[in-house]
Amino acid sequence: MADELSRIAAALDRMAPAPLSSPDFDSAELTFSYRQLFRTTRFSGFDRLADANQFALGVTSRLINPESGVEKVTASIGQVFHFRDQKVR
Repeated sequence: MADELSRIAAALDRMAPAPLSSPDFDSAELTFSYRQLFRTTRFSGFDRLADANQFALGVTSRLINPESGVEKVTASIGQVFHFRDQKVR
């Protein structure tokens, strides 16, 4: 029984990925858009986190043709207010 367990453990060790020699920093700052106002982080990936101590305010207005229901024009504006200076740049 112990022999069988050691063979299984050895097989699992061979299947495990090799450890990375250096960290995988794949985060990048995202391109700014209106939808970005409401994200909790401004970076892609999970290896870099931004301080999200902020308040976002946005307004959207649309002109819709009442007869056809087709949207003719849409406009959005917004602003992010930070409660403190950002420490991650």
